[in-house]
Parts: sequence; structure tokens; C-alpha cells
Amino acid sequence: MASTENAMLAAVHQRLSGDAALSALLGGAAIHDRRLTRPAAPYVLVGPLEVRDYAADGDVAGEAGAACEIFFSLEAWSAEGRRQAGEIAERARFLLHRADLPLESRTLIDLQCRATASRREPKTALFCGELRFRAVVE
Repeated sequence: MASTENAMLAAVHQRLSGDAALSALLGGAAIHDRRLTRPAAPYVLVGPLEVRDYAADGDVAGEAGAACEIFFSLEAWSAEGRRQAGEIAERARFLLHRADLPLESRTLIDLQCRATASRREPKTALFCGELRFRAVVE
């Protein structure tokens, strides 16, 4: 399944990094798939990712025809405040919700933003706008 996950994340990264409005909100290329030691805020971080197989009897998960769900989170981090984190998160949601992203060797059936949340991280004093997505891939 790692190739399916990687294809999904690559398509998400390409969609987000290719948007001029989001790049302007972030002040440049600031989309990461891992937490950096001291990243300059604002930035978008790919959070937890989970894959659930729908492999039918005889199908092998990850092969053509074997469907799966991919649940993942994106986190929009800001030092300026909840408003900036929310603006970044909303732009990412606009770009990805119901988007028809091309996946290498797979087909994206559906991509939805299922939930949003906002919080202030006490240790860093940064604000986070979190988006939770569900993708169905075949």
C-alpha cells in the first residue's frame, strides 16, 4: 500500500504547491510531509495517514481493482494567529475537497474534507488549523 499512499500524497502536494494563492498565504514553498526542527511559520504539514483496504476475496491490496480508503490530515500552522491558520486551511480545503487528482497507477474515486478543527499549541504558541480528509482509491 505504500505506493498508493505515496501517490496520494504526491498528488496532494502537487495540487497545493501549484496554487499561487496558497503560496502567497504561506510566503513561498512551505508544504512539508514531516515536522522540521524549527520551520518558519506559516506552513502546511501533512499529519497522520491511515489506509484501510477493501480488498475482496482473491484481490491483493494495492493492486488494480482493489479499493482502499486513505484517511489523512493536513495542518496549517501560523505564528500570527488563528485567523491566518484558518485562511491557509480554508484555501487547502478549497483546493482538495472533491478534487479530481491524478494518481500514478490508481484511480481516485472520491476525496472529501470530513472535518476541520482549530487549536493553539501551548508549547510553541503557534496556531493550527487542521483538516481531515477521506479518499477512496481504486
